[in-house]
Amino acid sequence: MPEISVGRVVGNGEFTIDSDTLTKHAIVLGATGSGKTVLCKAFVEELALIGYPIVAIDPKGDIGTLAIASEDLEFRPWSDVEAEEMGIDPDEYAKRLKEKYLKELEKWGISRDKLKAYVNDVHVVIYTPRSAYGIPLSIRPNLDPLPNFDRLVKENPSVAYDVIDSMVSLLIRLAGYSDKNIQEHAFLSKIIEHHWINGEGIDIETLIEEVINPPFNKIGSLTIDAFLPERSRLKLARNLNVLLSHPAYKVWLEGEPIDFDKYFYTKGQISVIDLRFMTTMEEKQFFVGALLNELYRWLLRKGGVSSLRFVLYFDELVGFAPPVSKPPSKTTLLLLVKQGRAFGLGCLLATQNPSDVDYKLLSNANHRFIGRLSTRQDVDKVRRGLELTLDVANTVMRLRPRMFLYHNYEKGKSEVIEVRWLMTYHRGPLQPEEISKLMKKYLITEKGAQEKKRDNVRYVVSFQVREEKESRVSEKELICNSEDESLAIEEELELLSFKPKILPDQLMERLRDFNVKVLSLNVIITKLPLYKVLYHVSVSVEQSPIEHRGVVTVFYDGNNFRVLSNNDDIIGLKELDFGEYKVDEIEPFKHNELLSELLKSRFKIRAFYSPILHRIVFSRRELEKMKEEVRQNILRRMNREIEEVNLDMKIRREEILHKIPILEAELKLKESDYKLIKARAEEIARLKEELKKRRIKLGAIANEYRRIQKEQRELEAEIAELKAKLRMMREELETLEATTREKIELIKQKYKAMLNGSIVELTISPEVKVQRGGYITKVKYAMEIGHRGGSIKAVFDPYKSVFIIGRCTICGADVMVTLNDLRKYEGLPICITCGKPVCDMHALKCADCGAILCSEHANRCSKCGSVVCKEHAYKCYICGTTLCSRHAIKCPVCGRYICENHAVLCVNKPVHVCTNCVIYKRKLFRKVPYYPE
Repeated sequence: MPEISVGRVVGNGEFTIDSDTLTKHAIVLGATGSGKTVLCKAFVEELALIGYPIVAIDPKGDIGTLAIASEDLEFRPWSDVEAEEMGIDPDEYAKRLKEKYLKELEKWGISRDKLKAYVNDVHVVIYTPRSAYGIPLSIRPNLDPLPNFDRLVKENPSVAYDVIDSMVSLLIRLAGYSDKNIQEHAFLSKIIEHHWINGEGIDIETLIEEVINPPFNKIGSLTIDAFLPERSRLKLARNLNVLLSHPAYKVWLEGEPIDFDKYFYTKGQISVIDLRFMTTMEEKQFFVGALLNELYRWLLRKGGVSSLRFVLYFDELVGFAPPVSKPPSKTTLLLLVKQGRAFGLGCLLATQNPSDVDYKLLSNANHRFIGRLSTRQDVDKVRRGLELTLDVANTVMRLRPRMFLYHNYEKGKSEVIEVRWLMTYHRGPLQPEEISKLMKKYLITEKGAQEKKRDNVRYVVSFQVREEKESRVSEKELICNSEDESLAIEEELELLSFKPKILPDQLMERLRDFNVKVLSLNVIITKLPLYKVLYHVSVSVEQSPIEHRGVVTVFYDGNNFRVLSNNDDIIGLKELDFGEYKVDEIEPFKHNELLSELLKSRFKIRAFYSPILHRIVFSRRELEKMKEEVRQNILRRMNREIEEVNLDMKIRREEILHKIPILEAELKLKESDYKLIKARAEEIARLKEELKKRRIKLGAIANEYRRIQKEQRELEAEIAELKAKLRMMREELETLEATTREKIELIKQKYKAMLNGSIVELTISPEVKVQRGGYITKVKYAMEIGHRGGSIKAVFDPYKSVFIIGRCTICGADVMVTLNDLRKYEGLPICITCGKPVCDMHALKCADCGAILCSEHANRCSKCGSVVCKEHAYKCYICGTTLCSRHAIKCPVCGRYICENHAVLCVNKPVHVCTNCVIYKRKLFRKVPYYPE
């Protein structure tokens, strides 16, 4: 348990903190200029020197200067900015800085060796989301399942579904929806849960496909269409697809993925997340929520410990955890503060406005550092939130810069400390160009660069990993389980094919039912190259070598590599009956060295490692055995710890039961002595009064009275102390069992968390040998389909039963139509006027004939608003108003159409005549309309 020192107690020597107690978190409060950031940086410097990895969230850009350190204290060119602002020559200012730092570091006892260790051993990496000045950071959603998710759902469903909920909330927000879209949220959650329960990961591309064609038939007691109509699902799929294509959203997905294995398993690394390049607070809240959500998922996989392993430093909480509202950043931050200690995570949090931060964050910190606060409101908020005494307010208001009131909640002690001088250069935020200079050695080019090897903090596991080759084809990795039953196919055998769900004749019959006129249909066969992959994994666990070999068959579909398994429906190509339809065969994806090399670089193997058993396995069958062994191991350790707590409780109970009678007997003796002394005091008091009346000198009697009074006071104090001890012992005896139950519950929670993260899923790049293995085919149907306005070309995917007929003429989205859509549209969604496809959102139907129209060519009745096509749109010849057939009136005299405003009901015949044809006659002294005879 290493001690760290960040300053000294005012008037009482060095101030130190046991680093392991930081799992109970620390909060630093102070107004601008109080030295709040200096104190936090001092903590970070000390922790990094010991070897703790730190992730620092930097909303204002104040932390990046931790990267500026020098053995000889030469801070140019970084000091030039301040020199220019102060109007001082840069060389002169650098000289003054060096003298100042030399003096202060000597004053605080910071040796050159310690400074040298920081410069050489501590690595500061600055990540800049939405910017390339530092290392770009993306928030591509990680849809890989949590380890043991099926068990987690049974044992701790709230945690399991919280993880899915936060992941889907991220996707929903990225896709432009809000929290009010609960159907879409629940639908995506169900898809992800379906895969995770089966131990499968899912990527965004697959998620979009399954939004259209879900892998299940019901949600709850409702069918898919009843829960979320197909139109809404297509809209959701299009919005999710925008994430992969629209430039405004691509920015979120560019850069390195969030990887806490990288941030937290490098000794002494400080990973600074600079948020300044996001323009709005909403963007920053969204990104921090995604980052902390990924951290919580990562911690669940790692298992629990009681000592400090990782540190999360949040430089300014204002806006990220407000007291009332609930931005994406707040929920997971509260979760980490409450549960992080079970995983060895310590949080160092800071704010200059405590009144704008949720009090639950303040009150959950054991170490409280309070600097000078600017308002009485903040002081009162801190005093109430941290349960401090009234005299705190006066102390806090008198503090100077770099001085803090330290309060340890657990120990109940308070003292004023002064913070030491920093080893790193402390100044305002770095300029973007300065970040680029500092991070030049860390930036990764598109061709890829191998990172420096660093010491592993926790797991002693090494893998033989091949360097990835550059490729423009696809960045998606192919991850296999070692027991995947791959279908072996030899090149000399007959050509095989994936079996389509529907053949051309069946499709034509369905289309006739929907009155779709097919002018031509060609079958297009695409040959996809097959590869046999022989892989070899060499793993060292606790210096014990482990070898693993296997073979899988893989095919390339033009975008990604996929494993060919026995679950695929595969038949001989000759067995497919395409009838009289023309068959065109194309081979766009031939075997070549680029694909072979690409496959080598993308091929990965899943493995499962238990840090508790120090064992690694490669198959799910072995995984189940290992899970049971881990469970038994954790159960034994938990029971042993619970037995120790119960034993301590029994020993303490016996001690208390033994001491209480002794103290009670001692109390009775003291009370008896007190009665005697009190009686003697009363007797002497009466004697004194008598002597006073007789005017006799008191002398010895007065001295005796004073002695007896002193003895009486001493006995009163001893009796009060004995009563207090007895009261405390009786209270402890009453609460001993409850306290023991609480300790046991905490132990159970700790080991439950440890069990949830007891097995780590690894993705390994093995040594790979690739052999060509012939081809397998896929088919699609190229069709020309007639409609009222002409014809259109379409492609039908017989595996997904979906037409692709082009892009929507209004919004440009891909128009994909299922066979069920044909019944809804009574054909394909093609505008009969312009002959162009329209998406579900922009497709309109004529109220009279049901023809499809785009919004540009649809007419609307001015009376009822109904959509009508050109053939069924009527115009009033007098005013030009558009009408549908139900509201258009035909004049029987001239035969032209009119609106109700220009139609008159005649009295001699019950018909409407236009105002130009009607005649008026006088009847009973007034004119009335007559139908002309």
